[in-house]
Amino acid sequence: MIRHLTSDLPRFSFRPVWRSLGGSFLLFSTLVGSPSAAPKKNESVHDPIRTYQFKFQRDAAYDAIRSYLAFLQKVAPGLEGIGSQYTVADLFMDQGRFEDAARLLKNLSEVPTQDDYFRASVMMRLATCYMRKGCIPRPPPISPR
Repeated sequence: MIRHLTSDLPRFSFRPVWRSLGGSFLLFSTLVGSPSAAPKKNESVHDPIRTYQFKFQRDAAYDAIRSYLAFLQKVAPGLEGIGSQYTVADLFMDQGRFEDAARLLKNLSEVPTQDDYFRASVMMRLATCYMRKGCIPRPPPISPR
C-alpha cells in the first residue's frame, strides 16, 4: 500500500515571484522606453519597396509596352532597369516590331556593364533584329555535291 505524505505547511512556489518581477519589468520598460527602438535623428524615412500596377488592354499591347518602357526609363534609368528593358526588346521582337527592338537593344549595347554574358546576349539579339529587318544579306544556299 502506497501512502502519500502531505504536509500542512504551505507550499512555496517561484511562480508568483516571477510574475510580479515580470510585471514590474514590463511596466518599467514601457515607462522608460527602449533606446534601440527610438528613431535616430540622422536617419531619414526610406521605404525601398515600391509597387507599380500595370494595366493594359488586350487589343492595345503595343501602346502598353511603350508606356511600360517609358515608365522604366523614368524610374530605373541606370543599371537597375537594363534587364527589364531587355525583356521589353524581346516583347517587341515577339510582336514583329524589329525596328523598335533594334533601337532599344542598340541603347542597351552601349551601357557599360561588367556582365559579359549579358553584353553577348544583347549583341546576339541585336544581330537577330538586323537579320529579321533584312539589313544582313542571307548567305547563298549551299549546293549539295
